[in-house]
Amino acid sequence: MAEAAGLVLGSVSLIALFTTAVDGYRLISAARNDLPKEAHFVVTKLEIEKQRYRVWGQFMGFSDEAGCEEFSHHSKPTQHLCIAILTEVASIIRDTKTLAEKYGLVELGVGSMKDEQLKVEDIKSRDEADPSQSAIVERVNEIVKAKVEKTGKLKKWKWAIDDGQKFERLVDKLCYLNDSLANCLTPFNVRQLAKALPSFVIPTIDDLPTLSKLGKSFAGDETVLTTSADLKRLHIEAQAAEGSDSTASVKAPIVPWPALQTFEDKGSRSMAYYTDASSQKTSPEKSPRVMIEWKEIGREVQDEDRTLVQNRVQALALLLFTRKSSDFRILSCRGIVKDPSVESGGVLRYGFVFDLPSTDTDPEAFPITLFDLLDAKNGPIPALGERFDLAKTLASALALFHASKWLHKGLKSDNILFFRLNNQPTKSPTAITSPYIAGFDVARPDGPTDQSGPLSRTLDSDDNLYRHPDVRGPLKKRRYRKDHDIYSLGVLLYEIGFWSSVEKRIKPIVPPKSAPGEFREKLIESCGELEWTMGKKYKEVVVRCLEGDFGITSEGDKNDDGGKLLRVFWSKVIRELEQCHA
Repeated sequence: MAEAAGLVLGSVSLIALFTTAVDGYRLISAARNDLPKEAHFVVTKLEIEKQRYRVWGQFMGFSDEAGCEEFSHHSKPTQHLCIAILTEVASIIRDTKTLAEKYGLVELGVGSMKDEQLKVEDIKSRDEADPSQSAIVERVNEIVKAKVEKTGKLKKWKWAIDDGQKFERLVDKLCYLNDSLANCLTPFNVRQLAKALPSFVIPTIDDLPTLSKLGKSFAGDETVLTTSADLKRLHIEAQAAEGSDSTASVKAPIVPWPALQTFEDKGSRSMAYYTDASSQKTSPEKSPRVMIEWKEIGREVQDEDRTLVQNRVQALALLLFTRKSSDFRILSCRGIVKDPSVESGGVLRYGFVFDLPSTDTDPEAFPITLFDLLDAKNGPIPALGERFDLAKTLASALALFHASKWLHKGLKSDNILFFRLNNQPTKSPTAITSPYIAGFDVARPDGPTDQSGPLSRTLDSDDNLYRHPDVRGPLKKRRYRKDHDIYSLGVLLYEIGFWSSVEKRIKPIVPPKSAPGEFREKLIESCGELEWTMGKKYKEVVVRCLEGDFGITSEGDKNDDGGKLLRVFWSKVIRELEQCHA
């Protein structure tokens, strides 16, 4: 009993130690910024460090008592190191005198916390048997209790940045401490932390110069954070361009029609030889292979709608052309091509030209879709671990796309592609752990006035089983939002779990011409069986995606870009999926 009580006390104290620094970060982040415009990027760096610290805390288990129990399973040296660093972070950003004298901050309000200082030296009195019981952790617990009693004083604790160079030294030190904390994580969690960061940072930034600088801040390294910054910058630029004449918008590269020679065509996708100006003398068979995804604008689309669609094609091509981290699972786009063979009668046909994933890809093989694999008769069912990995990869990629403030709008099994490797036997199983997301022809920036233009009949159809009931069929109840993409992801996760298409499993039991909502009800009802095949946690994630159950009830919250839905999606979908193992 005493041991259990000690664990609870230690957990409370550890959470207090962690949240003390979180509160300090929050207060410093709110400091009035009168710096020159060229120095504003340091404030963005502080925001990044604040979010790194918060996400690290979730990975390490400081979100709740159960997580702190996991922390107790780490080695004693690791526990001591974490507590020492956390104490250092908390002592720096809660020490008003140091912040003012050393780091260029000026206190504007009353009620400083000078009477509640933390001392790093106290770590010397640590309990070797249980680091969570060391004197410094207990001291933090006392401070937090006192802080609660002085809430009014805390609210008046306000700052202004007086010296930009000194302030940058503070940010650099916090960065160093965060790097040290990250070294306490496993390599896998370090990678996951980097993938989570855009969901916490990018929604808070709307300034073009800051996004541009952030996109270049790692010397060309295509990290998930730099990619997300670049894509959000494109979103803002696309909005500005679409408000003007299309000729003034930023143009994506144009691929000349004669440079492409199609050797296999399957309607919305084609495979072709690509011959640029530098390799015109090369025979087509020795030229690079590319995949083309087509978007057709019918003669019924006229005037303003046609201009809108053409502008959106340009914005999408630029989005797809922009360098991206491999975590986005999007093929590299060379640009767009205009098909002159279908222009009679006012029909326009554009193609997005994509490179194949790598030199190891079989250049002659047409990509295989997830629908192909699900629909294959007597096809092998991939191993459980591979299906978990596929689900995790797709969820993470969608979060990164949303963090960049774009909506996909066409997630379905036919738009999840896999590529066969060179010399891979024809009948060998397709590796499903390296998917690529395609079907971006109606993707658009996620803004309150952004539109995709007229949708294709396929997307508007009542038979589109991957679209949320509110945006399915010609009569839609509301504008498309992030949670509608999440619903589509839920359908994909459902299919991956059963390794069968919803068209096979659910459509036959739903009466013809029934309301779209009835299909979703049947889908959710049948999720109980997922617990047998994929486990309880996986089933709960699928149901959460289908129901949109993220604790956000206000429609305004769901449309708001403050990042709340992204952060909850990360914790309640991605983090939960990461805990699913074969």
